[in-house]
Amino acid sequence: MAESLAIKNYNWDKEENYQVPKDTNLYASYIYKPNDPSLSIFDKITLHGKNYIGDFLDGRIKSAC
Repeated sequence: MAESLAIKNYNWDKEENYQVPKDTNLYASYIYKPNDPSLSIFDKITLHGKNYIGDFLDGRIKSAC
C-alpha cells in the first residue's frame, strides 16, 4: 500500500510541476536516502538499530541496503 502511494505522490508532484528526480522514485518509505553514496551498508543497518529508530519501526519498514 505505501509503495503504491509513493508512486501516486511522485506522479502528482510531477503533474503539479514540483521538482522531482527524473532517474529514480525516492518517494518510498525509507528512513534515509537509499541512493546516498555517503551512507555505507553499515550506516544503514545502524540507523535501524535501537539507539536510533529501531524501537519505532513496525513490520512494514524495510532496509534497502
